[in-house]
Amino acid sequence: MPAPKTIFESADVQLLLRNKRVVLIGDSTMRTTYKDIIVLLQSERWLTEAEAKQKGERTFMGDKLLEGGTLVEMNNGINYRETREYRTKLHLVRFYFVTRCYNSYLEETILPYLSQEPTPDIVIMNSTLWDLTRNGSPDTCLHKFASNLIKLMGELSVCLDSSSLFIWSNCLPVSDECYGGCFQSESRPEWLQSYIVQANHYARRALEEWDRDYLDINASMLHLSELLVKDGIHWKPPAVRYMSHAIFSHICISWNLELPCPPVVPSLSRSRPISPSVPYMPRSRPNSPSVPYMPW
Repeated sequence: MPAPKTIFESADVQLLLRNKRVVLIGDSTMRTTYKDIIVLLQSERWLTEAEAKQKGERTFMGDKLLEGGTLVEMNNGINYRETREYRTKLHLVRFYFVTRCYNSYLEETILPYLSQEPTPDIVIMNSTLWDLTRNGSPDTCLHKFASNLIKLMGELSVCLDSSSLFIWSNCLPVSDECYGGCFQSESRPEWLQSYIVQANHYARRALEEWDRDYLDINASMLHLSELLVKDGIHWKPPAVRYMSHAIFSHICISWNLELPCPPVVPSLSRSRPISPSVPYMPRSRPNSPSVPYMPW
């Protein structure tokens, strides 16, 4: 499914995620999405580049660091851990940092949490860059990624309730001169871009075979490369918000909910306008109904 271009305001996100258990699993890009969701649940502002760059802090906008990060010695290795949770009387959003789409950490820590009753309403996941770059030779990495993804799908079919919405958000493009902790050398390998394409292809096939949702944000972000930050992997605030909107749009479509009627849509790339790619309907914003507090 292509990424829809619909604008969600804070009130829309509060309503969409009210009384929902949301879990995000992935690398630093997914952590940025987690933080942007926390921002949107409380305000209309964008996540700043400084906020997105920071990792492992004890708290961010009222959330809590549960594991790893600055609670232990910080590192950029494959065993880095960071579990965060934002919890209010109406919203619960948790984030797990992973460097593999399937390994002992996911098996022993994350899957048991996903299996707890009530199981999460929404699980959003991606793990690709680390899988491809810190796991052996390029071909070995790709084959391990594909086989681990199949293992993941099998385990999710057991631990998640049939009503849970699982979304695999595919790997985003990177620049020709990117660098980061996921690379063993100072800059990205020449083969990485083509292997990202192959990994996304494997992921799409696996998700289709297991009847899970595959969100292709990569296709949209290819045209917004000027919004990459200096490291060539992470994205500037407008692009981060664009990705959050794409995820919310996908959730609405999956649950047969009306999309919010967008205001004048700001351009994310120069002055080129963005046209909605999915039907949208005007929706009034009723006063928040009285709902019971959720027993998290």
